[in-house]
Amino acid sequence: MFSRVASWIDRKAVRGLLAGVVVLATVLLGPFALILVAVGPREPLLFLLGIGGVAGLIGGATRIWLGPRFFALAKCARVVLATLVAAGVVAAFLAAFALPGNVYWATVAPLVGVAGLLLLAGSVTGTGPGPNKSSKPTPLRGAA
Repeated sequence: MFSRVASWIDRKAVRGLLAGVVVLATVLLGPFALILVAVGPREPLLFLLGIGGVAGLIGGATRIWLGPRFFALAKCARVVLATLVAAGVVAAFLAAFALPGNVYWATVAPLVGVAGLLLLAGSVTGTGPGPNKSSKPTPLRGAA
């Protein structure tokens, strides 16, 4: 299932759509995340929420930019990027507690959270070679 999500995410049209979501999220939620990072000394939980948002934007943009080359990275680099995306997903959904409900649903945070979940699922495993669908009969060995 994860390989199907990865192959779907790595299509050019889907990557373009997800890149649009990242740009929209960066423009609308990026300043909010930076403000939360700025109030860090007074509100540690809001600081963590801001760090998670910034990390998610960076991880998501990198995953989309790399496309299928993501799976050619070293395992530790893939884990770091997937962790950044996961932090962003958590921050997107926890933003409901930082913002009033009517404001939260008016932002793109839920859309970004769902897009992040798709990116995370598409980062678990790459598209494999798939099963052998050869129609050739197996050769008979030893039959003379």
